[in-house]
Amino acid sequence: MKIFRLFLFLTTVSVMSAAGLTAEPLRISVLYFHNTAESEPLNWLEKGLADMLLTDLSLSKDIMGIEREQLEKIIAEQKFSLSGVTDDNQSIEIGKLLAAEILLTGSFLESGGLLRIDCKLLDTETGELRGAVKTEGSISGVFSLESEIAIGVFSALGFEIPEGLESSKSASVTAAESYYRGLDLFDMGEYDRAVEYYRQAALEDPQYEKPRAGLEESYKFLKDFRKMRYQREINKLLADAEILRSRLDTEPWLTYAEFIMNAYRSGTTDNEELTRQAEALGLFSGENPATCAWNLQNILQETADLSLEYFNDEELADYAYREIVSIARDARTRYKDDAFLPELIYQELLVTFYRDKWEESLVLCEELMLNYPEYRMMWAVEDFYESSLENLGQ
Repeated sequence: MKIFRLFLFLTTVSVMSAAGLTAEPLRISVLYFHNTAESEPLNWLEKGLADMLLTDLSLSKDIMGIEREQLEKIIAEQKFSLSGVTDDNQSIEIGKLLAAEILLTGSFLESGGLLRIDCKLLDTETGELRGAVKTEGSISGVFSLESEIAIGVFSALGFEIPEGLESSKSASVTAAESYYRGLDLFDMGEYDRAVEYYRQAALEDPQYEKPRAGLEESYKFLKDFRKMRYQREINKLLADAEILRSRLDTEPWLTYAEFIMNAYRSGTTDNEELTRQAEALGLFSGENPATCAWNLQNILQETADLSLEYFNDEELADYAYREIVSIARDARTRYKDDAFLPELIYQELLVTFYRDKWEESLVLCEELMLNYPEYRMMWAVEDFYESSLENLGQ
């Protein structure tokens, strides 16, 4: 059973009031957490919890999170310990060096299968305690525990809770552990070893963005600029795929024309800004859900092609292929009356055929030939059908 408590310590001038005096966002630095029991298997949470919290807090327009790289620089220059800092005076000193207004420090303790996380907010100017948050639960639920801490911090500061607290997290605790162990190695300058952990994290969760960004950064420091470019291209494709997934999952469906009309009605006429927003929403990729899904399949196919060509990454390619097939199978229900449906099924056929799945290819060919006889690529479907029969010895 999880326990979640929020403690607010009131002072003459609250953090919220102080922040309200200026339009500038509150500058917050999150220090690495202290592993109280010094349990090596959980060392990754020292930077992991801090990084996840910093990402979540930075989602708010009211907060400017001070980047982790700046903290690393101060730690190196001042020769502070890389593990969590527990002395408030030393913490405040770090906060001042970072020009932070609020400093978040924390610790965690695992006992009997339960993970307890404690953190507090310190005013770097006065040294006063502005608030404290703690939570407890299973280590397997560490992402939810971190989100609870983030929500508690927003509440302590009097800020609204932004959307998207889960968007930057991995779907796998194991992947997150691999990533943050790699991050620690990266900070120590062991870039080759960092690459190994980043690749493992990416393998464990192909949709986890941070390991792939870490790979690109590692190649830069290794001065392997070709691989850096390769990784950047793949990262861009995966980011574009996520944009289209988000668009497909958003209801009601919004067309580019509707977006522009809504913007003009609200008084927004900056065409450059509107174009930027439309691109961020994937509004140029398909006039309806079916064509958007087809564009997503094409991005995933290119991801598979480049991952094999550049890195011989069969795991990422296999993930992309599975996604293409999944989109097509889902489309049969979601877009069953859309004239564009055979295009999505054809993409599934391409993946199935080139992975030597002859019996499945036959079924898909027959589906297209029987149900969509006027399909524009029918000549290719017939070739795939005959080749599949030949490979099956029929």
